[in-house]
Amino acid sequence: MLKFDDLTFMVDQEQQELANVLGDTAKVMSRARMTFGQYILSVIHFGKTGMYEIAVIDAETDKFVRLPGIMSGDDDVMPYMTEPDVESIMKKLYFISEGKVDASN
Repeated sequence: MLKFDDLTFMVDQEQQELANVLGDTAKVMSRARMTFGQYILSVIHFGKTGMYEIAVIDAETDKFVRLPGIMSGDDDVMPYMTEPDVESIMKKLYFISEGKVDASN
């Protein structure tokens, strides 16, 4: 079964340059993506806050989707997620996609 640690967070060049200018990696944003069948889970981490935000994207249309039981309300993005929250979403997407996972995003 998938775990939060299966996500690979990357810092883009612009964010790395910002960290170099500020001299503070705590303000650097990193992103991880994992594909679950037709859905992509995008996870953003804001420095050393320990908090994440997620969005689910349709892999074919590249648009946000709101899946029942995963996304709440009218928001395309769910902020203030913890590692266990993100892992729970990963497990739901795993079952929705019938185990079709590509972690190479």
